[in-house]
Amino acid sequence: MIAVSTGRQHNHGALLRRHCRYQRQKCLSGLLIWLLTGALTAAEPALTGSVRVRTHEVALTTLSSPIEVDAIVQPFQRATLAAEIQGRVIGRAAQAGSVLKAGDRLLAIDPGRTDIALRQARLDAQARQVEVAKAEHDLRRGQELIAKFAISQDRLDELRFAVDRNRANAGSANAVVAERERMRKDADIRAPFAGIVTAVHVHVGDYVAPGTSVASMADFSKVRVIGGVTAVEAQRIDGQHMASLSLSALAGQSWNGEVKSVGRTADPKTGTYPVEVWLDVPADVAMRDGMAATMVIAPVQSGSLLTVPPQAVLREGSNSLVYVVEGSTARKRSVVTGQRTRTLVEIRSGLKVGEQVVTEGHFALRDGSPVTVEGN
Repeated sequence: MIAVSTGRQHNHGALLRRHCRYQRQKCLSGLLIWLLTGALTAAEPALTGSVRVRTHEVALTTLSSPIEVDAIVQPFQRATLAAEIQGRVIGRAAQAGSVLKAGDRLLAIDPGRTDIALRQARLDAQARQVEVAKAEHDLRRGQELIAKFAISQDRLDELRFAVDRNRANAGSANAVVAERERMRKDADIRAPFAGIVTAVHVHVGDYVAPGTSVASMADFSKVRVIGGVTAVEAQRIDGQHMASLSLSALAGQSWNGEVKSVGRTADPKTGTYPVEVWLDVPADVAMRDGMAATMVIAPVQSGSLLTVPPQAVLREGSNSLVYVVEGSTARKRSVVTGQRTRTLVEIRSGLKVGEQVVTEGHFALRDGSPVTVEGN
């Protein structure tokens, strides 16, 4: 009796525990379903209800904004000097960093061969002049003789041709002399303009041939500052505006320069149009080629343009769009933008004056979403 009673009690307890576990799982499942249902129900108004937004009225505005671009400093003039005659370098009057005036000597090439060639050309020119003088004398004598019928007309013509031929030969000889004199001058390599020597590539004793690069120079008394602007910005620059230039490498010093040109062809690497500004450099400022500069072109005013705040314009791929409130509905609309400032964007097409565009609340909008406009 006791053993049987104990076994039944044990089986009954096991069944009771399994029943409780089943009930707990059932309760937990029900709770989970209730929570999910509640969450979906709570989210449903946000998907189907009215979205609260803020708007801004499209208006006509006069834009005035500076154009700021990164730029690079380049010397106003630069040159690579090359030997024009062959010979050995016998003198070096300048080093890298030397400041020269136009015409100052940098290098000297042995003029021995050019001196010999020049003397020979001069002697040849003198001989040609003697021949001219003799031919002219013979012509005068022939004219006297023909008056006395002592020579024929054919002989007189030959004497005239001889004068012309010898004068031509003399002219050719003088041209050779001029060429040899120029070669003698080329033995001295001189600065083509006032500036600084940036490099000297040869030393005394080196042998050079025509075309050998021997030195390079640059003029930093004036510099060209080159930046790049977009096509829209290029349209706003007419070449007459001033630009402010600042260089971080020179403790942020700034100067004003004149915009000299705006390119018509875009740089294939950057897609921007080059803007060139000329700047006169103070004598105590050490400009260097390749310095980074910030170019700020003076503010340019545009006429009355349709504008909206920047936060109203969204990007969808390569397109720009806005949401326009029509009654109580938001409509997606593609637009074409133009100039930009920190507070306004020009709208070239897609909107009209007086329309209301959404500036806050885009995240919950779809084309045709119902909206409630809050106070701006």
